[in-house]
Amino acid sequence: MTQQALIDASAAPARRRSVAELNAGERFQSVFAVRERDLRQRKNGEPWLRLVLCDGTGSIEAVSWEEAEARFALAEPGTAVSVAGAFEVSERWGSKIKISEVRPAEP
Repeated sequence: MTQQALIDASAAPARRRSVAELNAGERFQSVFAVRERDLRQRKNGEPWLRLVLCDGTGSIEAVSWEEAEARFALAEPGTAVSVAGAFEVSERWGSKIKISEVRPAEP
């Protein structure tokens, strides 16, 4: 793959996806309902966020290692949020969304 192709691929807009449509390694942006939220601590004491997000097709765990406290405040259970991130599948940790952005969903 050429340098320009790599730049173009990384700049590609994220696709909207439902929980059922997520594919491993895919970047996406979509609106989900927040079912659960937990603000947890890493071994070094820094906070991280765990969410359970859902839509009409299912639910999925999501994690955020950055801006955890600010994202926790936005993701109140029962609200809709717009989430951008990548869907990852790990043999050890299972299927999760790695969050890159959370904001209130627009009506």
